[in-house]
Amino acid sequence: MHKFRNLSYLFFVILLGLIAFFNSNPVYALESKWDRNDHVSVRLISAVEAVGDLETIPLGLEFEIKKNWKIYWRNPGDAGYPPQPDWMAAENLKDTEILWPLPTRFSILGLESLGYKDHVILPFNVTPQTIGQELRLKGDINYLTCEEICIPYSASLDLTIPMGKADPTDHAFTINQYLSEVPVLVEYGQNNPVGLKVTQTALEEINGENKLSILVEGNEELENLDLFIEGPIGSFFDPPIFSFSEDKKSALVTSLGGGFEEEARQTEPVILTISAIGQSIETSILVSNDASWVENYKPDTQSGLSLEIVLIALLGGLILNLMPCVLPVLSLKVLSIINHGDSSPTKIRISFLATTMGILVAFLVLAAVLAGLKAGGVAIGWGIQFQHPIFLIFMLFVVMAFTANLLGFFEIQLPSQLATSASNASQGSSIKGHFLTGVFATLLATPCSAPFLGTAVGFALSQGSTEIFVIFATLGVGLAAPYLLFMLAPNLAKKLPKPGKWMGWVKLVLAAALVITAIWLVTVLETSVGTISAWLGFVLSCLMLAALYLRKKEQQHRYRQYTFAAIVPVLIGLSSPYILPTKPATAVTHVESDIDWIAFNRSDIDNLVNQGKTVFVDVTADWCITCQYNKRSTLTDAEITKWLSNENVVPMQADWTLPNDDILSYLQTYGRYGIPFNIIYSPDKPKGVILPELLTVESMLEKIEESETSSSN
Repeated sequence: MHKFRNLSYLFFVILLGLIAFFNSNPVYALESKWDRNDHVSVRLISAVEAVGDLETIPLGLEFEIKKNWKIYWRNPGDAGYPPQPDWMAAENLKDTEILWPLPTRFSILGLESLGYKDHVILPFNVTPQTIGQELRLKGDINYLTCEEICIPYSASLDLTIPMGKADPTDHAFTINQYLSEVPVLVEYGQNNPVGLKVTQTALEEINGENKLSILVEGNEELENLDLFIEGPIGSFFDPPIFSFSEDKKSALVTSLGGGFEEEARQTEPVILTISAIGQSIETSILVSNDASWVENYKPDTQSGLSLEIVLIALLGGLILNLMPCVLPVLSLKVLSIINHGDSSPTKIRISFLATTMGILVAFLVLAAVLAGLKAGGVAIGWGIQFQHPIFLIFMLFVVMAFTANLLGFFEIQLPSQLATSASNASQGSSIKGHFLTGVFATLLATPCSAPFLGTAVGFALSQGSTEIFVIFATLGVGLAAPYLLFMLAPNLAKKLPKPGKWMGWVKLVLAAALVITAIWLVTVLETSVGTISAWLGFVLSCLMLAALYLRKKEQQHRYRQYTFAAIVPVLIGLSSPYILPTKPATAVTHVESDIDWIAFNRSDIDNLVNQGKTVFVDVTADWCITCQYNKRSTLTDAEITKWLSNENVVPMQADWTLPNDDILSYLQTYGRYGIPFNIIYSPDKPKGVILPELLTVESMLEKIEESETSSSN
């Protein structure tokens, strides 16, 4: 009896469960079968269980894509085509509309394309012919998938949406996630909940190319700004370049392209898709031919100058004194004061004031030249004069003239007034000489990029003429700070060591440092004019030293003790083409290491990152002293070399020794106009992690760890 009661209870529970099951309204998936191949799987999914009385039925076209492969956006870019449905076998179908989530940029073999990788759902709305009746979607989806090769596929899909209540399926949430990534349609110039808008456009024709300029504004900082341009059929545009306002709430976006005919400009709109701060909009506009606003555009209604940027410039100029480019000049100046330590405070003040004025005037002249070039539309950057052979040859002979004067080969009488003035600089025998010491220090400082200097120069060159002059003047004050110290406290000179025989050896050491500087200039000159011509210039400069020495020997026999010091540079100059390794004019100078550098190609970076690689970009030049220091102190370190040699890391080097607009444009996208510039791109940090100008092993390891930290954390 007890056993029978237990069985009766169990039967009753099962019966109640069955009744509850058949009377419930569970959420379930409504989907087609997967159409699979070696690279992509495709299926249809529905956000609702049945058609209900909906005028449009929300569905999704789901793609699962093999790693490193991709499919295309509605505008594929330079090549490819998007998924194209053909619903010829559908029943009760009136219309369909695909809604395109924001795409990703890809670069393959120098071609820029737009699309999706890994997994994507393309939401689309289906309009039935008869509302409330069963709908059958049957047809083919033609699409292209690419990695290094491209393969066209056609997927056959079949999905029936029955009659009944349009309750959500378990696909509804996933479809809505991708629907949220579809840009919001807004009218040109109108405010919208997203907070993004386009307020100005202009299309110019420059050297046969179309230049499109767009002003984008936001309610907050435009973080991760990107813009996709779709013009009339036959037109094309390169990836955009961004110039931000100081508060980063607006940006001037420019893009070069072609194929946009005058007639089409008047009648056919350009579609702009803009993404920033995790939001995106889409707007259609007829672009204007009036580009006057571009010239007058100021990133901010007020000057971008602030106390913070001025202090950064001051600190950057001060640190320049410790860089190997400038330190020899400062040493020469201190040596001249030791040699004239018994001078009156007034003379010491005048000496250092003249040197300070030389620095300031040189910086202001540089500012004027750069502001003028920028106004003329010429690409500008810090240290670009070292890309030109005439300047390098001039500097070579100036350095050797300083060497001759330091060794006592001449005092005042020289073949030219310029050489006379230069010679006086290291000995402090005239105000003009002191002034030229400051000019010389400034010229030698320009290939250096010290900490804080890159930030200050990058800010100045991205602003107007006023900001350029103020920042460069402040850099000059920073560089002149040690000279200003002696000018304000001339008695410090009297506390320096007294002159003696030791100064003769110090002069020889400094002369050797200047000769090394001259040899460095020759190695930079090699890239521009070739090995033979560059070293011929060095030989001629050495012969100039020899001629000055012989002339002095005839006048004052007491300088015979420097005969050997004069002959050594000549011997170095004559033998250096055989002693030192030569290189072709286009070679990149590398430090001996196990790193397998590849040449810089901007379009390859995204593609490599999309393949799961980490890319380390090193923008360098033979004339960049800081770059050479970074190579020897950090990039050749065993731990760093091991990381750079990892199969998942791609070391990419951009040689800016000679003018290169692609490299300059790349630097400007990060607000930089000088080098060194180092950045790490990784799958977790595709926008890049920027490294400091002066590298250390510790700082680089810290940035490597940061690049490997998932952006989702």
